[in-house]
Amino acid sequence: MNNININKLITDNTNIIEVYLKSHNLSNNKLDITLDKNKVERILSKYKFKSDVNYSQYNKNNLILLYDLSNDCQLVIEKDLENYKELNKNIIFCYNEKKLPPYLFGCDNMIDNNTKYKIKEFKVNNRISIIYKIENEKESVFIQYKHDKHVDLEKNEYIINDILKNII
Repeated sequence: MNNININKLITDNTNIIEVYLKSHNLSNNKLDITLDKNKVERILSKYKFKSDVNYSQYNKNNLILLYDLSNDCQLVIEKDLENYKELNKNIIFCYNEKKLPPYLFGCDNMIDNNTKYKIKEFKVNNRISIIYKIENEKESVFIQYKHDKHVDLEKNEYIINDILKNII
């Protein structure tokens, strides 16, 4: 298995990196990040995930309104794709994510997309989490790394690569 070299992927503005586990299926010329039940069950039994959190997500232009259905919390995010790389068993997205005040999303009917999903999270440390997501009855797993230019990148890269080795 090839190790992920985060240093070659990040830009000056990257602050979120998501490493998705993928299947080798193509559906309608789209990459498939859904995993089969057996693989998901192995991952869920290996790590202690927190309880489910249900979200409703609304997209408008480059803004995302996340609404936590369990505690009535709203969060507006501007998420710009900085870089992308597809490897044999995973896909890596590098984002510049900015949290914005909720009033910037506005109240109108010009919503581009609305989706509901459920996540469970296992926190490896305060920067790295393994996230299990169910959306439209499809299951996916990804590693989220919250990057900052003042952290030890080598150590976090090692942790991510170790997780990938053990998870597959």
